[in-house]
Amino acid sequence: MTAKRKLYAPPILIGLKGPHGCGKSTLARAIAQRYEGFVVYSFADDMRRQVTEYLAQQRLADPVVARYMHSVGSIFAHGVKDRVIPGIECTPRDLLIEIGEGQRKLDPDYWVDQMRERIAETHRHVIIDDVLFENEEQMIRGVNGMVFALETHEDVRIKAAKLVAFMTEVRDMRWI
Repeated sequence: MTAKRKLYAPPILIGLKGPHGCGKSTLARAIAQRYEGFVVYSFADDMRRQVTEYLAQQRLADPVVARYMHSVGSIFAHGVKDRVIPGIECTPRDLLIEIGEGQRKLDPDYWVDQMRERIAETHRHVIIDDVLFENEEQMIRGVNGMVFALETHEDVRIKAAKLVAFMTEVRDMRWI
């Protein structure tokens, strides 16, 4: 196991953008594990919290939702985000998009302002693993941060998605 390397510099802000499934979160977690002082944030963190609260309410109200939620573990795990939730008939990703777009219609910079406040409260290096919109990039660059675009070949993403789906099925059958 490799020891974490200490970084001695002013706080760093890195944004990662690219299509879902290209490894943004995986890369962000790897950096945070390897280098001391990094934390991984997502513009979608608050949206995930809101979806989780909504589904907790639905779980209490609907036994179909409760069984599904119990069977999948984390609704935000790779591969699970795109599965339709029985009883609600949409995916966790659909709910995240609905919340995000709804708030952006009211205030286009709402999520950017939330992230700016969150970054100001920490004194650590920050990696944002879900940069999607121009105003998010502008905020990161505006505070001397860097934005990196990740890409993967479509065949690689398809194979990775199939592997994740297979591993999810195996896990659901309690083989691992």
